[in-house]
Amino acid sequence: MDLKKECRAAELIGERLLAAARDKDQFRRYIVTEKKGSGTETVEYLFDKIDAKGAQEMIRAVKALEELKTALYGEQASEDAQLEALRNLVILPMAQAEEESHG
Repeated sequence: MDLKKECRAAELIGERLLAAARDKDQFRRYIVTEKKGSGTETVEYLFDKIDAKGAQEMIRAVKALEELKTALYGEQASEDAQLEALRNLVILPMAQAEEESHG
């Protein structure tokens, strides 16, 4: 069976996930719909609080991609993917304690 298209799809998904993970504001960005007069407007905001649901969805997507790569390439691909993920790990800065931010 020829799996070239499936392999390429897995590569493209991995590239998109990696680009998102490298974006330091990825989990701080929120899309908000606001009322403006008689209509609405969709606006993007950055908040200090991270989007935990978005982070969980990213983790699930990475796990699903790892499973897909393992199915397509075998066990070695899974180990390689884990090493690559560690090399590209994004470390988010710690939030300041509430008391520090007030004074």
